[in-house]
Amino acid sequence: ANSFAMSQTQMEFVLAQFRTVSPVKASQFIAAMSDTAIRHDAQMEQLMGTLVLIYHTPELSEKEFNRSRLVDEAQALLPHDSRIVHGVAPGFLGNLGNETRMFYAATFLGCDFAIARVFEMDAGRVEELTA
Repeated sequence: ANSFAMSQTQMEFVLAQFRTVSPVKASQFIAAMSDTAIRHDAQMEQLMGTLVLIYHTPELSEKEFNRSRLVDEAQALLPHDSRIVHGVAPGFLGNLGNETRMFYAATFLGCDFAIARVFEMDAGRVEELTA
């Protein structure tokens, strides 16, 4: 039996990419972003290298979420040449794996566009993605 189990939800997301000159700095920025997510009662995933996803769903937290405030904090924490896209989209949470390998993940409709957009934007930009 496959234990594939995903639930659909409304997801607010902040996708941030930053450049750094050292692994130590990258680690410091990722830790700071994680602390920011925790303060906002949100979740964070490091997608690859210095690309991070912070997300909030009503199923994971009943606290009020202020995405604009989180974006402002992220902008203040990250280097000036960072890029941030954010928005609201139908999201999916759960296990993409099976009995052999559990793989908990979060994704949202349009995440491929959001990731492409964050890399094509000019450095230092923040953009809200709308449907």
